[in-house]
Amino acid sequence: TEGHCVALTGPAGTGKTTATKGAITSLIQSGRVPLLNILNHKHLQSGTPGVVCVSFTNKAVQNVKKVLPHDLQKNCMTIHKLLEYCPVFYDEWDAKQGKYKKTMRFEPSWHEGHKLPKSLQVIIIDEAPMVPVSLWNRLFEALPWNPELQVILIGDIQQLPPVFGKSIFIHAMQ
Repeated sequence: TEGHCVALTGPAGTGKTTATKGAITSLIQSGRVPLLNILNHKHLQSGTPGVVCVSFTNKAVQNVKKVLPHDLQKNCMTIHKLLEYCPVFYDEWDAKQGKYKKTMRFEPSWHEGHKLPKSLQVIIIDEAPMVPVSLWNRLFEALPWNPELQVILIGDIQQLPPVFGKSIFIHAMQ
């Protein structure tokens, strides 16, 4: 995608969530955000604004949901839920035992070969310092090519880093 990326940073209590609510309201009222047109997503629904608020943790998702209108709360979810991670089973050769064994990995249903809808115009990533670059890459691969796509990263640079890997937020701020 060749859209626009913005980072909003500040310590706890400085108004990041309030600014998020204001940005979403302004985008919707301006008519810049179309309604979602999607047929086969487990969580996103056609007819809702093409804005999603995602985060690495469900706790952060719940905090954003509290300030948004009821009709937008369904568009708040974890990144994993947006990408619809689900178990995928494989038969892998086990050289030690000399036979195939069943293994399972969680993989995204939305990916480079199965993109999210173009009507998705704004993605807000709350608590972005906790998002590892590897998960950002999975999200980025699933995004539709859309020159109008707006990605907003929100977080506190003093926040906990990802458990594994580097933070996309810190990477974006450099």
